[in-house]
Amino acid sequence: MADDRDILDQADRLMRRHRVFVAGSQASVPGAPEPLDDLPVLTDMVAAPEVEAVAVPNAAAISTEAIEQRAQVLAHEFLLERLSAQRDTIEKEVVAWLDTELPHIVMYVVDGLTDQLVAQVTAAVRLELLPKLQLAVEAESQPSQDEMP
Repeated sequence: MADDRDILDQADRLMRRHRVFVAGSQASVPGAPEPLDDLPVLTDMVAAPEVEAVAVPNAAAISTEAIEQRAQVLAHEFLLERLSAQRDTIEKEVVAWLDTELPHIVMYVVDGLTDQLVAQVTAAVRLELLPKLQLAVEAESQPSQDEMP
């Protein structure tokens, strides 16, 4: 319990030291002990640990061949990423176009086929079936020779 009280007293002293406005003076608080300035002050110089030098390769030691190879690898990776993105974009556009336009195209072609089919059937009926039907009707309408006395 005494440790808690000591910590609270230290916190109060710190707040009083940095407070601009004090609600009451120390004289107005009866039996208040005089503040002790017991906060530690940094008086010792601490030396920074020495950092070991990292060996940096000499720019001349790096061969231009290695640089060119790395550049080619990076360019190849970049192109692969671009191609993949372009392929995905093209695929989405083609699918969207087919979804909207293909039904119209199919209907146009089917309408054309229907018209062509009707024209061909009509021509075939005129050329082949109509003459046969006319002959059959004429044969029915002429009296047969068997019926004649």
